[in-house]
Amino acid sequence: MYPYSLLKQDFEIYPIFWNEQKSIHILPMDNDSKWFNSLSNTEIKDQKLFQDKINEIFEKTNSDIIISEYLENREKMFTTLWFEQMINEWRFYHLGLDLSAKCWTSIYSPIDWKVYDIWYEEWDWNYGWYIVLEHNLLWEVFYSIYGHLNSNKFDIKKWDTIVKWTKIWILWDFSQNWWYFYHTHLQVVTELWKEKGFFNKWYCTKEQISDIYKYISDPRFLFKY
Repeated sequence: MYPYSLLKQDFEIYPIFWNEQKSIHILPMDNDSKWFNSLSNTEIKDQKLFQDKINEIFEKTNSDIIISEYLENREKMFTTLWFEQMINEWRFYHLGLDLSAKCWTSIYSPIDWKVYDIWYEEWDWNYGWYIVLEHNLLWEVFYSIYGHLNSNKFDIKKWDTIVKWTKIWILWDFSQNWWYFYHTHLQVVTELWKEKGFFNKWYCTKEQISDIYKYISDPRFLFKY
């Protein structure tokens, strides 16, 4: 699995949400999820109601972080929300982790980084602010992406080089993340993905999964707590 240098445990990886967040609950949002299938269409379409249902899980499990997984098939979510682009392209498979926490939770970089890009996608159901960080470990370059962030970004700009465990951004509410539940999308991509210009591609088709590891790594290795 790429990047190989991190698998060797040569580098310390710091928590993305600092140390006070320790209790984690896995909450699938795919087609087979018992929890997701228990929701009404209204509770899926209205993300404020969706957030209420997630808050119930936080309380029930006494968790600090809720994770929805890499490569989940979210066809039901997209057809319910009627995301025409995803439906027309059959891109239903989630290429990152969705990390849910309380609104205004700070996000920190787990390793040293350089700001490769900062971008803003406006309008409902887009990504809002997202940041692309470039990492170079043992001459192996890869990128991490954090999406659905607030507009009040920190004093960082493109090409800044900053050490690990520096605050990147803050989770925000519906008014800032374009009407999604409170979370950041964490994705880890290779140079090949960058060369294709696909930093804003966060879902893939079933056919693309067969060689997805050339382009998108399972981001769980980068998430520590």
